[in-house]
Amino acid sequence: MRRIKGLLVGLLLSQAAGAFAVEAPDPNSPAELDRELQSATWPADIMRLADACLRQPEAQGCEFRAVQLKRMAARPELILQSKEVHLQRDAFIDPQLPLTLRVDVRRAALGEAQAAVRLAQYYRGGGDGVDKANADSYRYEGWLQYASLLGDAPAAYELALHFREIGQPSLAALYEGRAVDLGFVPPRALDHIRK
Repeated sequence: MRRIKGLLVGLLLSQAAGAFAVEAPDPNSPAELDRELQSATWPADIMRLADACLRQPEAQGCEFRAVQLKRMAARPELILQSKEVHLQRDAFIDPQLPLTLRVDVRRAALGEAQAAVRLAQYYRGGGDGVDKANADSYRYEGWLQYASLLGDAPAAYELALHFREIGQPSLAALYEGRAVDLGFVPPRALDHIRK
């Protein structure tokens, strides 16, 4: 009799606990995929999540958004595969970035060149009120390379000046040529070391 009472009490307690348990969201549910898609900041992740959303039979709510975001992230994904751009996935998920720049990371991942330029300025460090503690020349160059391949002529020219300043004339000439091809008109009074 005690054993039966113990089993009944245990069963009642487990049912009561189950009533208050919160289920973890299904990582493959359309709602969870849509949430991840809306917050992803790496173009390859955006492409992967958009594809996953589109494969869901119940994805009617996020289908348009998935198609649109996949289209927007396609070119940035190709650009980031280029050997010319020195940005890795960790540049797109930097937890040290201020909140305003995290929005720019998402915009840059979707192909907005000006957002990439603002990120480059953050990493430039020193001068123009930019905090030297954020200086990272590797990321500065990488974001400008990315912006120039997205079609930002002033970013390409800024990169040309940067490479000229640090003594890399062949890279300076490459980016100056790109800036001109993109419609940038360099100032007339340049030094004589144009190589």
